Amino acid sequence: MWGDDGDDGAPFTSGKQRKKLVLLVLRHLHSIACLLRDRPDGWQPIFSIAEQADGEELTDAEDWCIGFMQAADLDSEGWAPRFEDPVLAEVLKPIVSLGGDESLLDDEAREQLADIVARDGLSRSVPDAVLALWGTRLH
Repeated sequence: MWGDDGDDGAPFTSGKQRKKLVLLVLRHLHSIACLLRDRPDGWQPIFSIAEQADGEELTDAEDWCIGFMQAADLDSEGWAPRFEDPVLAEVLKPIVSLGGDESLLDDEAREQLADIVARDGLSRSVPDAVLALWGTRLH
């Protein structure tokens, strides 16, 4: 969305286009915040789903978690207290495991990622982690 798609390397063809996109993104963020505030059980992130041969669906939240971690990295100072707090670090654990730097994980976490059933479990715990994080947000 912000990449250099244009011929001159600029991501937008005009200031008007840039403003429109920024307003749409802000509207989307506002709608998510309102949903989390007013109807948190109605919020559902979009994850990858794979259907097994037996018809069972497995969830993989890796892409979503990578995006979350990249966004948190944009304000690393602001997010540092959350990752350093023992209670919140535990809440963030599935997101960090799926979306963080795998080389920084311990052996147990790497084994979980390699096991598709364990990965499914981690992925399914991400929405609850986000809702718990939302409920403890720092002001």
